[in-house]
Amino acid sequence: MSGLSGFSQSGLDKSSLLDDFEERIAIAEYDGHPGPSQAQRIAYQDAFIAVLSTLPYNDTEGYHDENWMIRRVKSAQAWLVAQGLQQPD
Repeated sequence: MSGLSGFSQSGLDKSSLLDDFEERIAIAEYDGHPGPSQAQRIAYQDAFIAVLSTLPYNDTEGYHDENWMIRRVKSAQAWLVAQGLQQPD
C-alpha cells in the first residue's frame, strides 16, 4: 500500500508497538481481570487506534470507490498485519 511508505519513520515503529501491545495486555489482565481473549482485544484496539491516528493522510491508490476513512482503516489494518499483529477473534 503506497499510503504506508515512510510510515515507520513517523515515530511509530514495530518494536515500540509490540512492546506497548504486550504491556497493554498485562495491564488489562491485571486491572480488569478479563480473560486472555478480552485482554488481547483491548490491546489490539489500542494498537489499531495508535496506528490509525499516526497514519499519514496520503491518498492510497487503488481505492477510488471508497471514502477516505475506509482507506485509512484498511491501511492501518494492513500495517498491523505486516508487523505481525492479527485482529483477535
